Order: sequence, then C-alpha cells, then structure tokens
Amino acid sequence: MEKFSTWRDKGPGISPFMPPESAESFAFKFIVSPVLVCVKAPLFVLLYLATYIAPKPAIKLAFSWLLGIKDIDLSVEGIRKTKTEEINRHKPQLNDVVIVNSISPLDVFILFVVSAVNSLRQIVVVVSSPDGLMRFSVWEYVSFMFSDLDSRFPKDNKLSSFKELEGKMVIFFPEGTSTNNKAILPFIQIPESFLSIPGFSYKTIVLRMYPNILTLPVPHMTKSQYIRKSLSQREKTFVKVRIVPNEKASLNASKVIFAENGLNTVQLGLKEKKDFFTFYRSYTVSKLTK
Repeated sequence: MEKFSTWRDKGPGISPFMPPESAESFAFKFIVSPVLVCVKAPLFVLLYLATYIAPKPAIKLAFSWLLGIKDIDLSVEGIRKTKTEEINRHKPQLNDVVIVNSISPLDVFILFVVSAVNSLRQIVVVVSSPDGLMRFSVWEYVSFMFSDLDSRFPKDNKLSSFKELEGKMVIFFPEGTSTNNKAILPFIQIPESFLSIPGFSYKTIVLRMYPNILTLPVPHMTKSQYIRKSLSQREKTFVKVRIVPNEKASLNASKVIFAENGLNTVQLGLKEKKDFFTFYRSYTVSKLTK
C-alpha cells in the first residue's frame, strides 16, 4: 500500500512489517469462522494441557488438526532427505545454539517438534536487544511476541551468565524481533563471546512459512485473537526448516545462509518497526471510525 511505502526497503521494495491479510467473505467471517473456533477450542485447551505431559505429540496434533499446518519439511544442507539417520544427527539438541529468523509465536514450537529434545523446559530462548541479550522460557517468549514494542525487554530477563544456558537447547533470534517472512532485519550487535561458548555447537536454521498468514510481524492482535485466527484458517500452511551446521559461528555467515534461502537483509530495524506500528495502529483505528 502506498500509505506504508516509507517502510519498504529501498532496494528490493520489501515491506517486512506488513501483517498478512486473508480475504474473507461476510459469511465466513461471521458464521463459519465462529463455528470453527467453537468446535476446535475445547480440543485446543486439552492439547494445551497435554503439553505438560507429552509436549511433542500434543503440539504435533495441534499443528495438524487445529492450526492447518499440513507439513513441516525438515532438511539439512548437504544431506539427502533419504538419509534420515544422518539428518537426525543434525537435529537441534541440548547444548546447541540455533541461530534462526523470527516470524511467529509458533517458531519455538516448530523448532521443538523437529529437535531431539523431549521437553519444553529444556529450551531457552535468547533474543538480541539494544540493552544486551534477553533470556526467556518458551511460554515467556510467546507472551513477548504479543507485548508492546516499547516495553519488550524487561530487565529481569537479561542474560547475566552463559551458565544459565548449560544443558539447554538455545534458540537465538539475532534480529530482536519478527518479520512477515519476506526478509531478514539487521542483526543487533551481540558479545562475540556468545558465539564461542565452550561445550556448545552452533547451527543456523532458516524458517519459511507458505503462505505467511500465521506470521506476526507486529503485535497488532492479542494472544486470544491470534489463537482464534489460527483455529479458523481455511488455507493449509507448509513450513520449511533448513538446518545449516556452522563449523564456526558467525552472524555474517548466517546472513549469507539466509540470503541463499531467499531472505535478504533489509535496512529496516527495530526503530523503523516501532514507527511503522505507530502509523499502522492509527491508520487502522481511523478506518474503523469512518
């Protein structure tokens, strides 16, 4: 849209913050969608509770039965898909740091499903911020995705020691925020020591979602609204997870990997995202009040 052209990258013209929209008829929006949510909601609650007992099977069922995620295609660079044992050896595991792009609240669950870890408690999410590295549990990170952009990095979540990461699978989001899966934002500067923690291995993972309807580039809806939207989706979603082992961890090398998989870095960061979201909210409100 022309109104949002300020927040398009000057190179490829990509708008990484624009929320995805799906065309819905009046009948679907006000009749079919509420029925789907009412039917699926009880099972969603049951599967949510089941994540505390059998997290991986519960999340897989929620993806396929409720959220319309038809397939998660896992691949490892340089390894044929028929070599399943070799692919399994490269799955994210304990004492791995996974450098990955951020696109939705589902990211951490997608990575958990394809990983070799068995519990959500074995995962730590680390996010770059202007004030340093922030540490979240899986459920804290989901709430973080819906939080206001101006109050996103609470001091209580600051990573104080790498010892907090020992024995965990670490999911690292170097952009510090999410996009609509059309590009990569500039990485926020991090301590070099984070990329060479003794005893840890490093992998870059590229997440792609087709279509991108479940991405959340800005917190323009609440958690409950996102759940309702996800439960009433008609389109099937396909997710690609590509693992690239890093002999030596490097953010520059990760940028190249993302670019090779269709995600170039745009020159729009956290500041531009905040400006975009301020304008987007006021524009949305003005449309509703007309």
